[in-house]
Amino acid sequence: MHMSYPFHDDILLRGNAEALEYLYLCVDDDAIATLGQMQAFEGSHRVLRYVYINWPSFNRNVTSESDDDTYRFLNRLVNVVEKLIALSMREAWGCIAAAQHGQGFQNIKEFSLDTGTMSLFEMLSVLKAFPGLVKLTNTINGLGLELEDIAADALPDYVVSAFGNVGKHLQVWSMPFVSGYMGVKMLDYVALLMLVCPDLCRVHMNGGSGEGVRAKIAEVQGSQRFSKYRSRLDKLLEVVRE
Repeated sequence: MHMSYPFHDDILLRGNAEALEYLYLCVDDDAIATLGQMQAFEGSHRVLRYVYINWPSFNRNVTSESDDDTYRFLNRLVNVVEKLIALSMREAWGCIAAAQHGQGFQNIKEFSLDTGTMSLFEMLSVLKAFPGLVKLTNTINGLGLELEDIAADALPDYVVSAFGNVGKHLQVWSMPFVSGYMGVKMLDYVALLMLVCPDLCRVHMNGGSGEGVRAKIAEVQGSQRFSKYRSRLDKLLEVVRE
């Protein structure tokens, strides 16, 4: 449904629990409250596999009395799907917040950010919220404010200490488009991600290949700040793909 949810109950979801596989849901706070009160997705829609969520009004910095109902609704929704597509980082934070109020979304295997960008810290937060994640699709925009004040030489140790093997099941990270220059720049982020994603075997950087990338890989592998983790980066050249 490529429009705001127009109903005052869960009529859209009635009678299709055994057939609905894909859902595009554009919601506002009222729609979330309505679907939450109707206990939508409670013990139903077990064949639903893909959910695309557009929630333009979500603000992770604002809390209200309805938050618990909202998070319970998101937990019910996301715990019956394998692939979640968020329109922007706003929706992603809604799901992260819901996971933090529950036990994490164990069954999500794929997460895709449709528009906008995500920082490395936000990526690590997504991996923590979705511990079973196998594939992540997004464009990265930097370290994030939470990591920018940490000295570059101390960053590998910090990431490992703070996040451990948070992405222990992640195998593929795909960036929709990366220019050659940004591809070279982002290899530092790939290396940091590999420290906490031991099974990462493919990083698709569309448009980010070339001799500059190969030279940067050699530079990263030989840098002093990654010396303690050199064995984890042995396959960096093999992992990075066009």
